[in-house]
Amino acid sequence: MGLLLIAGYWLRGAAAATALLLAVFFGLMVRAYAKGMEINCGCFGTGDPISWKTLLRDGSMLAAALALTVLSFLGRRKPEPDGAAGA
Repeated sequence: MGLLLIAGYWLRGAAAATALLLAVFFGLMVRAYAKGMEINCGCFGTGDPISWKTLLRDGSMLAAALALTVLSFLGRRKPEPDGAAGA
């Protein structure tokens, strides 16, 4: 997915799939945090226990993925036929 996003190929699908995966992952993290579970997230190297910092970090990644998804759908409009824009 990441390579598709960087290369710009199949941008709509890759952005939507990435946002969906991050949303599921973030939802599970929030649930574990709310239940007080002692889970160490090793996504960024060291085993960080789930805290408000990890939720903020992952929530910001989810927000960026959602923004990219929305922008990918808004940026790909069909071109107008010649002369239709000034009519």
